[in-house]
Amino acid sequence: MLNPVGHQVWLRHNLLQPYALAPSLIVVFQVGAIVLGHIAGAVSAHDKALEVVRAGELRTGQYPMLTLMVVYTGLGITVMSAG
Repeated sequence: MLNPVGHQVWLRHNLLQPYALAPSLIVVFQVGAIVLGHIAGAVSAHDKALEVVRAGELRTGQYPMLTLMVVYTGLGITVMSAG
């Protein structure tokens, strides 16, 4: 495209075109975001559990939450990759 002076200009809207990034790079970013978000959620739940769970049950009291977080992570990745 030419500007009024006659010089060729590269338009920035080309960066907004679909598939400007490789689809595999987008998938890697999305999976990474899901995993990191769930790790952050597990760490904060662990910190809260240390305040709530009785001293004798600190380890076994967190197994159900750990299982739930792993299931949520797997479901999030499955739903994201299905579409």
